[in-house]
Amino acid sequence: MTAQFLGPVLSPHRALVVGVDGSPQARDALAWAADEAERRGAELVVVGVAPDRPDRVPEWADHADVEVSWQAVVDDAVGLAGTRCPDLAVHGQVRWGAAADELVEAGGAADLLVVGSRGSGGFAGLLIGSVADRCLHRARGPVVVVRDAPARRSDEAGAHRVVVGIDGSEDARVALCWALEEARLRHGPLDAVIAWQYPPTHAVVATAALRFDRMAEHVAGLARQDADQWAPDVPVTVTVVDEAVVPALLDRARGAALLVVGPHGQGGYRDLLLGAVARQCAHHAPCPVAVVHGWPVPPPTDAGHAGGTRAQADTAAP
Repeated sequence: MTAQFLGPVLSPHRALVVGVDGSPQARDALAWAADEAERRGAELVVVGVAPDRPDRVPEWADHADVEVSWQAVVDDAVGLAGTRCPDLAVHGQVRWGAAADELVEAGGAADLLVVGSRGSGGFAGLLIGSVADRCLHRARGPVVVVRDAPARRSDEAGAHRVVVGIDGSEDARVALCWALEEARLRHGPLDAVIAWQYPPTHAVVATAALRFDRMAEHVAGLARQDADQWAPDVPVTVTVVDEAVVPALLDRARGAALLVVGPHGQGGYRDLLLGAVARQCAHHAPCPVAVVHGWPVPPPTDAGHAGGTRAQADTAAP
């Protein structure tokens, strides 16, 4: 399992791409990606991106030395992934260019792109680095940002729980579909969260509250139908929260394996590359965050629209 210098991603299907640069955060992302590829029965492609412009390389550095150094980083990462998951097919490649652009290109044909929260150039207080941020904005498929190394095996309560934010938008429906598949792979439950904050007390009117309650009931019903259709074996709870969206999602994500969001919600401007909720979750979540771009949702069936049969009780947080 050695790195290839340059070259395309080896498989356009059933492959995960992870970016590495030798930083502790990249190693955490590598560990998460290796576990995920093992769960999916996919191969793992480890990508290191060497700078291709003079302004990205110190004057004293030799081009050949840069190539050798990055190949060593990728080879080391390939070895670590193979040690963690011995039966996993792992391949490595070194690319030249801007890190975010090359990672997005490498991950374009893969099932998933995985990056660390920040790389070797970030400072200690930085919540998320520029490369991860640009990948979230520019990716054409699902992206996961990893902040901490995952435990190899965990039996803790909730360790396999997946949380997804839903609001009735098409992006949220795509995120729900992806999150259901992720929960199924982990043999864990899914917690779907609907959050909306009422106006200040003096501004609340009964009709507005009633509209929200009806909207939440409608969104919850659609989510249950989709869950019945796509993953009837996954335990699903729909939680309605009277709270601002981001704090509600971050609170529910404590102790979870993964938080999943769409790139935009009901309030997002469609010309924005990434909405405020997705970005804030990626910056502040206590667990890995998946932002689901461009993932195909299976077409609904007649059974899926006939009404849900899911017995799992919903909850309404106070």
